[in-house]
This record gives sequence, C-alpha cells and structure tokens, in this order.
Amino acid sequence: SVGFGDIQSEDELYDFDMETDPPSWQQLVGREVLRGLKPHEIKQQEVIHELFYTERAHVRKLTVLDQVFYQRISREAILPNADIRSIFSNLDEILMLHVGLHEQMKSVRKRNETSVIDQIGEDLLIWFNGEGEEKLKQAAATFCSNQPFALEMIKSRQKKDSRFLSFIQDAESNPLCRRLQLKDIIPTEMQ
Repeated sequence: SVGFGDIQSEDELYDFDMETDPPSWQQLVGREVLRGLKPHEIKQQEVIHELFYTERAHVRKLTVLDQVFYQRISREAILPNADIRSIFSNLDEILMLHVGLHEQMKSVRKRNETSVIDQIGEDLLIWFNGEGEEKLKQAAATFCSNQPFALEMIKSRQKKDSRFLSFIQDAESNPLCRRLQLKDIIPTEMQ
C-alpha cells in the first residue's frame, strides 16, 4: 500500500481535480451534443454526472482517510491495534466497496462512445439492489454506528496522548486533507 510520504498531491492520489463542486455536465460537452438532446435528457445527464462525480469525491475522501491517517497510524504503531480498530472500524471494507463502485461507474462512461450515457438503469439496479445493496448497507451501518465512539476516542486521545496529538497535527497539515481535521473526515461515509 502507498505510504504517507508517497502521496503528496492530488495527481498522485487519483486524478481528481481540485474543485469541491462538480462542474456542470453542460460545461463539459460540446454545443452540438446539447442541441441533440431534449431538456429532460440534459437534466438526466446532469444527474448522472453529479452521481458519478459525488462517488469519485467520496472515494477520494475515503482514500485520504486511509492513506494519510489509518495506514500511518498502523505502520508507526501510534495507537494500540484495538484503538485503531475502534476508530477506523471497517474502513478497508468501505473503501473497497466504494472503489469498486467508482470503477464500475468509470466503465459505464467508457462504454458510451460519447459523453451522453444512454443506458444506466440496469447498472443502478446492480449497484443498489440485491446483494450489492446489502453489502453497502451493512458496511456503511457498521462504519457509521461506530462513529460517535471513534470521534470521542480521538478527542480523548488528543487531550492525553502527546504522540497522537503530534501525529494528528502533522497529518491534518497534509494538503490532501484540504484543511479538514480527522474528526471532519471520519463522518464522510454518512454524508
């Protein structure tokens, strides 16, 4: 896995752009594409684009949580393993599920020769129905139900563990955190 010192830029983490709000789909396509679509089709493409962009941003935040905090805390044994598990719960599973979903979304984009995604209903059913839905719901429920305890543990550890406090200050200063604190990044799965 990639270590803290190995990733220092957005490009190295993923090819995510620096924007926090998704650019409008209409801004990304040519006028000839827009002229060929009805207003409701344009709105549909905007919604699909926002869904894909939001998932991409979510994977980015989860990856920052994993690489900047979890991996380094584990590697440097900053906390006992039980505390690490208490704070980061099933982050590995959550990240794996969302990376998989993001990859599936990228393949849908590639499958369409133009910037217009014409068929997505079947994909959505696969992703958010049946087995896929259950895996995502269970993993999210586990991670989210642990958050109040995790946030309290972080707060408590920062008050009484100078090594942990020093680590947190250093990690939160990483530009990949975009000035967010660990306590702000952990709730990302709920958002």
